[in-house]
Amino acid sequence: LILNEGALPLLVALLRAGTKMCKSNAAGTIARLAVDARLAVGEGALPLIVALLGAGTEMGKSNAAGAISWFAKDAPTRALITEAGALPILIKLISPSRTCSPARSDGNPGENTCLALQNIAVNARSRKL
Repeated sequence: LILNEGALPLLVALLRAGTKMCKSNAAGTIARLAVDARLAVGEGALPLIVALLGAGTEMGKSNAAGAISWFAKDAPTRALITEAGALPILIKLISPSRTCSPARSDGNPGENTCLALQNIAVNARSRKL
């Protein structure tokens, strides 16, 4: 229903020009709406989400990693995620303090980062040395 009402282009516009909080919330909403990753990627969301992953607030990074984890469930989109430069950023977000700590309310991106990498790893090219 939300997608049918035209929310996706508006959310992508918030990713492009919103405040840090708006970008974070837009990425989180896109993650939860990402039943069709190709639709979100087609709207231009992927490079904006990768940018948020690298330079957002902790909550923004968490929401961006969550969106990428949903996008990576779609086989054709996995390669696009890699091409967009998400892998090095996701790997930089892995640390014991982020991935092994209990759930926190401050937007710890650790769990979503690991889930995103897990879903991307389904693509054999992503696992190569």
